Amino acid sequence: LEQRWVEVSIDTQVDSLLEAVKHSSKLDHVVSASGTHRTMVFANTIEAAEAVAKILQQFDIECLCYHSDSTLEERKKKLVSFSENGGVLVCTDAAARGLDIPNVSHVIQAEFATSAVDFLHRVGRTGRAGHYGVVTSLYTESNRDLVSAVRQAEKLGQPVENAFSRKRSFRNKLKKRGVRYLKDPPPVEAVVA
Repeated sequence: LEQRWVEVSIDTQVDSLLEAVKHSSKLDHVVSASGTHRTMVFANTIEAAEAVAKILQQFDIECLCYHSDSTLEERKKKLVSFSENGGVLVCTDAAARGLDIPNVSHVIQAEFATSAVDFLHRVGRTGRAGHYGVVTSLYTESNRDLVSAVRQAEKLGQPVENAFSRKRSFRNKLKKRGVRYLKDPPPVEAVVA
C-alpha cells in the first residue's frame, strides 16, 4: 500500500483533486482482471460528495456519486456499474464498509476522515488480499496536526486509532479551524485561469 499526503488550500484543492484522479489512470500496474481502474473518492458529507462529483464532471471526468440520499436501487446500480466497468466512484463513508468492491486501485480522500474508524475503512478499500493500492489523502491546514499524528503512528507501527484524539479540546480545535471548501467550490473559470 502506497500512501500519498497532499496538503491543500482553497486555492489548490481542486487542482490537487483533479491531479489525484488523473493519476489513477496512470496506475498501469494496478488494474483488475478486466483491465479497468477503480478509484474511490471519499468526502465527509453528502453535499461535499455531490460537489466533488460536479467538479469532476465539469472537467469531463466521468464518475458515479454514491451516498445515503440515493435510493437503495440507485446505489445497487451504481455499485454494479463500478464493479463491472471501473472508473471513479465519489462517495461518503456509506461506501467505506460492508461492501465487496474488489480491486480498487486508488482511494482518494477529498476530505480527510474525521475518525480513526472512517480513516481505516477508507484506506482498507484498496490494497486488499496482497494487491498493490494507492491512497491519496488531501488535507488542509486544519487537519495538519491529525495527519502528522497518523503518519507518526504508522511510522512507529502503532495503531492509527491513537492519532484520533477523543479529547474535546482537540476535536473543537479541528472544527474551529476547519475549512469547508468543497461545500461551496470555486467556479470552474477561477480554477482554469
